[in-house]
Amino acid sequence: MDYLALVKRLAVETGTELESKITSVNVPPATAYGETTEHRTRLINWIQQAWIDIQDDQDQWDFMVNRVRIDVAKSQYSYDIRSLVDAVEEEEIYDELIPFVAVFDKQYIWFVDGSISPPTRNKCYFIPPERFYGYRDRYNGSTFGIPFGYSIDRNNCLDFTTSPDKDTYYMEFEYKRLPQVLENDADVPMVLFKRQYHILIVYAAMLFYAGFDETSPQWKRASKLYRDKMNKLRLSELKGYSLPGTRT
Repeated sequence: MDYLALVKRLAVETGTELESKITSVNVPPATAYGETTEHRTRLINWIQQAWIDIQDDQDQWDFMVNRVRIDVAKSQYSYDIRSLVDAVEEEEIYDELIPFVAVFDKQYIWFVDGSISPPTRNKCYFIPPERFYGYRDRYNGSTFGIPFGYSIDRNNCLDFTTSPDKDTYYMEFEYKRLPQVLENDADVPMVLFKRQYHILIVYAAMLFYAGFDETSPQWKRASKLYRDKMNKLRLSELKGYSLPGTRT
């Protein structure tokens, strides 16, 4: 369902009898209809916010995760991840890094030498900032070679333990997307969000409606519909990590 269809479905599910009057998510001034548009505006806004909330419900939704390749420059050990990812994807899409989880819960990204066929893939492990920066400052500030670790500073820059000694390296990692915001009639939830779960957006918006009107029966119905569908989504889209570097 697109944005307009989701709003119309919300009107039907809440019994507001506004389905035929909602012809666009861009609600015209009240004078165009000779009546208030406040209720329609609420339905539209609730659908928009419901979709944002669903995307933010979990950090590792499969449909919210992208994998990206970023080239690494010789002698450069610090990288502004947000700007680099946005440049590769050609949109403002990066939210936060989601490193692979290996055995013993060690987090790592791939540091790859592309000069060899097949490329040599090295695991580069996460080091907490409080340990990483003291270590680098004391011992390893100018060392060259393949880094064994990385950390993230307060400016969202990824810093390696050592500086690459050539220009043939690149890093691969997964990251969480920024939430998609529905804005136009034909906007559809991202393609990786399966169509059978579009109704969940309506159920989440119904909770806003029930809370606003303080209707206990509507709240109970919306809560059950939302909970049942959300549980199915979590079973389907929250896939754990098992073997090192692989996603199951």
